[in-house]
Amino acid sequence: MVIGTLIDIVAIQMPKWRSQEMDSLGINSVFENVPEEEKPLLLGFKTGIASPEPGLIVQILVSFSVYTNGSKLLSTTQSHNNLACLHGIRFFSMTWVVLGHTFITPLGAASNFYSYYMEVQDRWSFLAISNAVFSVDTFFVLSGLLVAFLSLKEMKRCAGRLNWAIFYLHRFWRLTPPYMLILLLYVCLGPYWGSGPMWPDKQPDRDNCKMSWWTNLLYINNFVDLDNSCMGFTWYLANDMQFYILSPLIFVPFYYSVKYGMIAYGIFLTATVVTPACLTVADHLPASLFTAGTQGVVEKYQHELYIKPYTRMGPYIVGMVTGYLLYHYNCRIQINKILNLFGWIVATAVGLAVVYGLYDDFEGHI
Repeated sequence: MVIGTLIDIVAIQMPKWRSQEMDSLGINSVFENVPEEEKPLLLGFKTGIASPEPGLIVQILVSFSVYTNGSKLLSTTQSHNNLACLHGIRFFSMTWVVLGHTFITPLGAASNFYSYYMEVQDRWSFLAISNAVFSVDTFFVLSGLLVAFLSLKEMKRCAGRLNWAIFYLHRFWRLTPPYMLILLLYVCLGPYWGSGPMWPDKQPDRDNCKMSWWTNLLYINNFVDLDNSCMGFTWYLANDMQFYILSPLIFVPFYYSVKYGMIAYGIFLTATVVTPACLTVADHLPASLFTAGTQGVVEKYQHELYIKPYTRMGPYIVGMVTGYLLYHYNCRIQINKILNLFGWIVATAVGLAVVYGLYDDFEGHI
C-alpha cells in the first residue's frame, strides 16, 4: 500500500496536478501554437498530454494506492445513469443489519440474556431487532433491481444480445477473489484478532473451513454440508449467486414482451410463496426464527427455510420487476399525486405489518 501510493502520487498524480496548474495559469494555451523547437526548455512538452501508459507491474502496485482507492470510495460524484436513491436505501438496510447483529452476536456470552429478553420482548418496538431477519430481503430487492435494470440496458444497446459467458464469468470473477481472500484471513488470522476466555468460541465455524471451504468457492454452501458450514453468514452470497444464475429466465422475457415477462414473474413468485408455506406446514416450523424455541427447531428453520434460495427469492423477483419498470420508463415514471400518496401509504402499511405483525406470536398468543 505504501509503495503503490508513492508510485501513484509521484508518477501518475503529480503530472496531472502540474498539468492542471499550468492550465489554470494559461501557460499551455499560450504555447499551444508555438513550434516545438521555439518553446522554452522547461515547457518543451505540452503538460496537458496524458502520461505514458504505466506498465503491468506499476498498474498492479498502483491498484493498492490509498490515494486513488480512497478518492473513489469517498467520491460523491454521480454518473448520469446512477440510481442515487439506492445508496440511501443501502445505508438504512445496513444500519438495520448492524442493529440486529449487535444484539445477536453476544447471546452466547451474555449471562443475563434471558432476564433481559423477558424484559424487552413485551415492547412492540423491540420487534425491529427481534424480527430484523427481513433486513436481508432489502438487499435482495436491490440486487434484483440492479441486475434487471443494467442487463436490460445492455441488451437494448446490443440489439437484444448478451454475451452470456461474460455475463456469468464477470459475476464470478468480481465476487470470488475478495470472498476467498476473506475466507483465508478468517481461517488463518482469526485466532489472532482478539483474546480472552471467550475468544476461542467466537468463531466456532472457523475449523469447518478446512473441510468445507470448497462449498463457498462454488456458492453451494447453503445446500451442502450444512452441519459443518464455513463462515455461515455467507449463505447470503450463495443465494444471491443462485438468483443471478436464474435471473435471465425473468428479465429476458420482459425484454421481448411484457406478457411473457409477467408470466415468468408469476411462475417464479408463486413458487417462492407456495414453497415456504408448504415447508412451514409440513415441518411445523414457527413464524420467526426468534420464536423457534429449541435448538433443534432453530437449526431446522435455518436449514430448510431461512437459507434456501427457493424460499428467499421473492424479494429478488420483486426487485427485478422494479428494475424492468425503471428501464422501460427510463427512470421517469410519472405518477398522479393521489395515486403516489396512496402507494406510499400501502407500502408503509405492508412494511410495518411484515416487521410488527408478529407481535402476538412473539408474545406467545399464537
